[in-house]
Amino acid sequence: MALLAFIGQLATAEQPRIPIASFAAPMLFFGVGVGTAAFFGALVFLTQKLYAQRWTKSAVLTSWVSAAIGLSSFAAFAAGSYRAYRVFAAAPTQTPTPTVTSPSMTPTGTSIPTPSATPTSTPTVTPTATPTPTPIARATATPAKRPRRSR
Repeated sequence: MALLAFIGQLATAEQPRIPIASFAAPMLFFGVGVGTAAFFGALVFLTQKLYAQRWTKSAVLTSWVSAAIGLSSFAAFAAGSYRAYRVFAAAPTQTPTPTVTSPSMTPTGTSIPTPSATPTSTPTVTPTATPTPTPIARATATPAKRPRRSR
């Protein structure tokens, strides 16, 4: 879901840093992983039904097939995660240029970047209040005791 949200944000960006087409392979692997996970769930249900009907040979066969499909689902998710990682690792990094804001502001309200490494005036830092954590109320009710069964 997070990868889909990121791709959606890339689609709305004016100039995305990462081309959207580079996420085609990771999304294919994630889609195959979801499909095989759903098929795995259906095969587990079928296996249990076959055991209940006393079709043991068929149940054992579907048990092994469902285990293989379940493992392939994990493999597809792992491959999709690795491919997505490789796309992110190959993305160009942007290093923002540091700007020091001085106490004097321009008439429009924007800060003036200082060209030198040492500012001529001390930057203004306004401390923010740290919220104090509130204690969590715990339930004090004790569970009711069950009556003993007589034999």
